Amino acid sequence: MSRRSHVARVFTPLSDSEYDLEQDGSTEMDSDDGGGEKEVPVGADAYGGVVFAAVRLFDADSLKQKGQCQLATNFVISFFMHGINLFFQFGLLFLIFAFAIENSEDPWEHADLTAEGAVLDAAMAAVPPQPLDATIALNALAVNRCRKDHTVRFAQSFLIFLWAVRVTPEVMGCFWTTKTCWSLPDTKMGKLIKETDGKFFIFSLNLRLRIFISLFVNLPKFLIGVLLAFVGAKFLMFANSLAPLVMKAVAMQFVLTIDELIFNGLASAAYAKQVSDCCFLIYQDTIPVNWNLWGTTVLKFFVIVAWTLAITRVMYADVQSFRDSCSFYEGAFPAPGNHTGLSFLGMRFIE
Repeated sequence: MSRRSHVARVFTPLSDSEYDLEQDGSTEMDSDDGGGEKEVPVGADAYGGVVFAAVRLFDADSLKQKGQCQLATNFVISFFMHGINLFFQFGLLFLIFAFAIENSEDPWEHADLTAEGAVLDAAMAAVPPQPLDATIALNALAVNRCRKDHTVRFAQSFLIFLWAVRVTPEVMGCFWTTKTCWSLPDTKMGKLIKETDGKFFIFSLNLRLRIFISLFVNLPKFLIGVLLAFVGAKFLMFANSLAPLVMKAVAMQFVLTIDELIFNGLASAAYAKQVSDCCFLIYQDTIPVNWNLWGTTVLKFFVIVAWTLAITRVMYADVQSFRDSCSFYEGAFPAPGNHTGLSFLGMRFIE
């Protein structure tokens, strides 16, 4: 059976008995790598809530059962929660970027990090290495900056890498949801969603819903994901010690969960359960086995490594280079009374 004829068969509105039989058959047909019917959850959050409400507002069966007034009210409430979520996510990102990050970045902005790093490198290149003369203004600036910055070498790179790993599913999810919306067949007889055993399956969409989901749900979610990736990376880059670095990574995680927090806190338990049990039902072509086994993992890994290097070694290369020079200098000439870090085989690792 061709893919087109199979899609037409899958998404043609069915009777209850035909739909149940179709669902039973699809379970046997599905495999990890083979083509077949696939369920893509809409997401139990503010984004998924407004998608679910919008689809039911255009579904003929839902309108017949619930009435337009009830479904319209449900959509308004869901869209209100969606708006609150976007307000807080964009708002918190703005506050973090405009105040917290700018405050952390200020000591680095007007400094000649290249010259300061050069004097540190020159001190370490001497045979034997010599401490800098603090009576010279440039030397004093370099040493003072080193003493105030207590980061562990490569700690920023590790945390930025982990942060990118955390944000990647959020960004990729927007692409997959958009692709899913535009791959579903056009609605026939106004039937968009089917309820079976307490689960809701969206098997068809009209043009207005595709545009609404793409522009008002997936696009804002994608922008928030990209902004989170950049703002979070910059936030971590300018942390001046290990403990704040870890705490900032945890704080940025909170921004990612605001959509779930608002939805679970404001939506009724019954509606939250319906949204969590809702998914798109699509037909997916056979996926190459190697792509599923290791291809996506390798691609994501190299993309995330490239993103980490772009932040630490390209965009803020001067900051990272100075910290590298400072790490070597502090290892040879630790500040008086500084007992942090670890000494091993003549090397000292400083916090």
